[in-house]
Amino acid sequence: MIALIKIITYICRSSNFSENDIEMKKIIVLVSFVVILLAMAITCPTPQDHREALKSAFFSSQYMKKQNTLTVLLGGAIIDPILNQTVTTNDYFIFSISKMKKNDKSRTVTFGVFKHVFLLFDINDFTPKEDKEKATDN
Repeated sequence: MIALIKIITYICRSSNFSENDIEMKKIIVLVSFVVILLAMAITCPTPQDHREALKSAFFSSQYMKKQNTLTVLLGGAIIDPILNQTVTTNDYFIFSISKMKKNDKSRTVTFGVFKHVFLLFDINDFTPKEDKEKATDN
């Protein structure tokens, strides 16, 4: 992919273009654009990828690091149904976005492209309020 971009950049920097060169440049740019879109479509993350990213972020959060082993094990059994009920994923063919309902409000929480899911929030915002209050009291 990077090599393709370098080739396009090299072609664009050439100073002497004939009519054939200009047509070839247009074709290369068009083909490159189609290849990139096709790669984005093929590697668009699935709803399960978004849920897995949220789940791993939750388990690596400061809140879960403070919990004992039993709580972590029980949390694993509980978090899947919660994510299935609260997270909705919209697939836009070349990228996908997941939203989570919290307090009757829908909030965009992840963005996925090229088989990678990016979190758009701080996972510690979703920790229980009692834990936040204890942290601010100290």
